[in-house]
Amino acid sequence: MSVKLFCFLLILSAQVLAAVIPLRCKTSGDSLDAQQAVRRRAWASRCFPHHRGAINFHSQMLDEATNKLSEGYPTFAHIEDNGVISNPENWFAPTDEQADCTLPNNYFLITYCAAGCYMPKERVWFQNSDVEIGIAHEQQLSQVMTLDSNFDYPNLKFSSSDVESYITDLVPGWQDILEITALSGGSIRVTTNHPLVDGEGRMRSAHSLTTQDSLMRSDGKLDPIISVDSKKYFGKVYNLEVTNQNLSEKIIVAEGYLNGTLYYQNEGLKDLNRIILRTNVIPNSLVN
Repeated sequence: MSVKLFCFLLILSAQVLAAVIPLRCKTSGDSLDAQQAVRRRAWASRCFPHHRGAINFHSQMLDEATNKLSEGYPTFAHIEDNGVISNPENWFAPTDEQADCTLPNNYFLITYCAAGCYMPKERVWFQNSDVEIGIAHEQQLSQVMTLDSNFDYPNLKFSSSDVESYITDLVPGWQDILEITALSGGSIRVTTNHPLVDGEGRMRSAHSLTTQDSLMRSDGKLDPIISVDSKKYFGKVYNLEVTNQNLSEKIIVAEGYLNGTLYYQNEGLKDLNRIILRTNVIPNSLVN
């Protein structure tokens, strides 16, 4: 997705939420420039010393579209008794380091947001069938099919993996979407920095793909790209992360094509453009 503003993940304490809830800041209205982000971090570090480690760890993020570091900052929201996150006070945390530390009632530091990826109706291969990602998020499906590291290209092998977390926007907003159509007639609609596996087995951001490239299908065949069209969409977008640690096992299938999980938009930005599946030299290997 078009992420001129990067945000980051925070694991909430058990007293607040029982699970990780990754969200995005972009459409929540809590949009800061670099100087404001630095001041927000300073305020949060002073007011919430028990979060200083996480705040410092997520202070910067690589924007792979520009190859520049972007400032990160925490965001806050109201958590209702039923767990719903909202902002009824239309309140945003200060960007003045010396501001009052008092939060509105039932407001908490909820997340360092991350980017979403899929339109809600894009179908992802879960354990039993292809399911629209929006429905999977709503139902909290716990098993998704991922590439098995014990594959022999082009005979790809998949196995069921545990979903660690889902990600979506805090509120709906305008999204920059790419609709990528391939020669077979297949297509996928994703946000501009969504990670996809190209014909060379490299993990690539969607915005870097052209009609000179191919997508890789789940059967190992290459599907040449015939068009990449930019579109606007109002709503939420989604992605997920799995518990697997192996890079190849963080590859899932959406609309029949190999895609990266949320990892490749956060910690794994450094792994974009790495050959994850070597398709033409040494099958069944990863290149570090």
